[in-house]
Amino acid sequence: MPGTESVARGPMRQWSGSGGVMKSTDRSDLATLGVLGMISGGAAWGLITLTEALSAQGSYLSKLKGGDEIGIYEFRVLPGLIFGLVIGFLWRRRGMASPRGVLGYALASTLAHFLAFEFALRTFDRWPGMSENFGLALSGIIAGLIGCCVFGVATVFLLRVPYQSALGFPVLVGAAAGVLLPLINIDDEWGVSWLVFYVLWQGAYAASLVRLMQRGLVMTDKPASIG
Repeated sequence: MPGTESVARGPMRQWSGSGGVMKSTDRSDLATLGVLGMISGGAAWGLITLTEALSAQGSYLSKLKGGDEIGIYEFRVLPGLIFGLVIGFLWRRRGMASPRGVLGYALASTLAHFLAFEFALRTFDRWPGMSENFGLALSGIIAGLIGCCVFGVATVFLLRVPYQSALGFPVLVGAAAGVLLPLINIDDEWGVSWLVFYVLWQGAYAASLVRLMQRGLVMTDKPASIG
């Protein structure tokens, strides 16, 4: 019958995140988010490496309070801040966030990463009966869960999206990707292991946010919803 084919295809053209088939636009959004996430991870690593080099050469960075520990503060802050700015700019381009919303998103990302990093830093060597790599993996998973939950709650209110969209799949992916944390333990002269970790982790987490880009999902004029 005329129109039967289009009707039959209708449900298959929707992306529900649970058994649906992704449309070409969804695949494009997935790729865009993943690539931007990887770029943010690479940019963070580049800035951390640059500031560490400047500090080692006796620039003003080496005179800041904390001196030799300046690098650890950069690792606490820069990856989250850059991720929030890069992905927040995409939300702005798609009309999902105001300039103030982008700033809030970047600050929320910074806080989430700070909390996750602090947890992993202070627990990875305190798991009884575990090798360092297993301890890093376990701490990474829990740290990812903590950071993604904090960031997800902030995202609900900043972007006006349903809770399950910001706290469902993204939290699972972020926590699962935390198992990659032992990568930083690979001995290399240039710190490339950190680059690999942040590129993979932030790329995976960014790609998991694809449902936030569904048409009609963002409720600009409505309060945050659990449905």
